[in-house]
Amino acid sequence: MLHRWDSGEGQHVDVSMQECSISPNMQILQMWDVARVEFHRSGGHVVVPSTGVRQPIYFKTKDGYVMVLLQGGNEPFITSSRKLVEWMTEEGMAPEWLQRLDWAKDYNGSTMGQETADRAGKAVEKFTVTKTKSELYIEGAMGRGILIAPENNTMDISEDLQLEARVYWHEIEHPELNTTLRYCGPFVRMSETPIQYRLRAPLVGEHNREIYTDELGFSQEKFNALKKRGII
Repeated sequence: MLHRWDSGEGQHVDVSMQECSISPNMQILQMWDVARVEFHRSGGHVVVPSTGVRQPIYFKTKDGYVMVLLQGGNEPFITSSRKLVEWMTEEGMAPEWLQRLDWAKDYNGSTMGQETADRAGKAVEKFTVTKTKSELYIEGAMGRGILIAPENNTMDISEDLQLEARVYWHEIEHPELNTTLRYCGPFVRMSETPIQYRLRAPLVGEHNREIYTDELGFSQEKFNALKKRGII
């Protein structure tokens, strides 16, 4: 906007969902307010406020967890759940009762009981623990159109191919360590006024004098007293 005001011209703004989205956290605060449920990342559930039924959403794998939107009632959840069961059936890991399950009626969150949710969740996890996150995501989610996503840890994120392709990471020099450290890139890319990284993150207390005396107006005596007492 400042660029438009100054130049009278617009610019191309590229905002990546992956780099700035907060959707994985979208239900955390509301879940407590609505159902008094503390939402956990690993082993978490989606809670249906009207019934209190806890539908499993995270499942163990060989190397961590994946998020599977194992739900019914409406599209696209019904199709995704059916395709997951089809995949399990191909590999001989879907019990007969799960193959016969009517996802529109039997697994409708507003009417089903906790026993159904637990039973389906256990059956699915017996399948997911036989595969890695990559196998479930690449072959399952991308190849079969199933709503599966890996639960990435710090290492997974640092090695993410999409982030690498977008040149998201930046190496910043740290002279006091005689090395460079990898920093996250900007959340938005602007063609005419790109966000630039100039300096490393400050050390603890590095800019105390500038902040307390120059910005806040503390006297030198007061600043020295706070420093002597270990307050800053």
